[in-house]
Amino acid sequence: YHALLACSARAQAADEALLLLERMRPRAAGNATEGLARQKLAPRTEALAEAAAPSASPGASAPAFPAASDTAVSSTCALAQRARPTTLAYNLAIGCLMRAGRTSEAEAQFQKMAADGASPDTVTFSSLLSVSSTPPTRASEWLVAMRQLGVQPDVICYNKVIACCARARLPEMAEEYLYKMEQAGVPPNVVSYSSAMSAYAKLGQSDEAELLLRRMRSQGVMPDTVALNAMLEARARAQQPEQALVLLRRMERDEEGAAPDLVSYTIVIGSLAKQGDFSRAAGMFSRMKAKGIEADLGAYNVMIRGYAEYGRLSDARRYLIELQDAGIEPNEWTYGPLLEACRRSGNPRFARSLGRQMLLGRAPLSAFCLYSLRRLLGNSQLQALCRECDVVNHPEVQLAFKRPLSRAPYRRGGRNESARGAREKGGRIGR
Repeated sequence: YHALLACSARAQAADEALLLLERMRPRAAGNATEGLARQKLAPRTEALAEAAAPSASPGASAPAFPAASDTAVSSTCALAQRARPTTLAYNLAIGCLMRAGRTSEAEAQFQKMAADGASPDTVTFSSLLSVSSTPPTRASEWLVAMRQLGVQPDVICYNKVIACCARARLPEMAEEYLYKMEQAGVPPNVVSYSSAMSAYAKLGQSDEAELLLRRMRSQGVMPDTVALNAMLEARARAQQPEQALVLLRRMERDEEGAAPDLVSYTIVIGSLAKQGDFSRAAGMFSRMKAKGIEADLGAYNVMIRGYAEYGRLSDARRYLIELQDAGIEPNEWTYGPLLEACRRSGNPRFARSLGRQMLLGRAPLSAFCLYSLRRLLGNSQLQALCRECDVVNHPEVQLAFKRPLSRAPYRRGGRNESARGAREKGGRIGR
């Protein structure tokens, strides 16, 4: 059963994991066919257990696991002898449900553990703490529940609570849990400090983030690239591109103990481009590629957005062509700033060309991009373009046409128009 549950968890088959867990619960005594069922189940379980084990050879590809629609496991387990669910079985099922976003069902399985005689451990609570979906208050309640059940939270549980606070943009709450960790005898590690720093970074509170970085070093915890990237993000959001550039150069000279990565360069390039310092932004972009770090969609998007916000469509188009030549598919954060720049400058020809690329591309359509295109081209021209690209019945297209058109004026040829000024005039730049 553990091997089957592990395979279901790896295959993200939450329904099958629940079915296996249910069939492990004790029921009425079976009949003579259970012996035959166990003989049928044994080879299937052994085969799945071997598939679930990590490959011994480095670089070997991951084995294929059964999908939720695979009825072989279900039909074999239907006659199997029932075994009481263990803590490991519950942990596998709860983790699978949480990764599928089915939080209420995962919590319901947690409530059934006591009835089946299974005691939750740190892995159970760590699985219930989802950084992407658990609110900070709920994460705090799980820590309290751990202590009430006699389970001591470990560093992973604390780190997840801090990450939940950071995701909710509650830096003071995140830092408070750093103190609680120390008081509980659980030393914070680099992940703990990095998560708390990212909370300050999201709000652009660079001074507070720097204090945490100093405290981190004073505790003997050396920052890694992720922690320094949080510091770079704090400088960028605080509109301090010079300080961010200094920190990046220190990272390049290995004076901070960690080398910069693609994220580091993207943050600094975006900060410089946002301030209109395109000479240094372009130079840093070339410097990054010269160091063997290939630009991804995010790195291209920050350059395109920067040029588009300042009305420099020819430069933005140059990076769009370079992006496509590299085999990267543009997304809504690529097209959005370009379409808004076309709308502000009154360039319907380029906007129509971008719209055709967007509608025929593989990237998901965005109602915002279509709305920008509609404001410039008008209803009839956009409908004709959608019919040409055979996307008239797409849900995002329908949503774009339902939104009322804004009558706010805009300045044509706004080369020096800032993002804030564009928003005040009824536009939107994109992320």
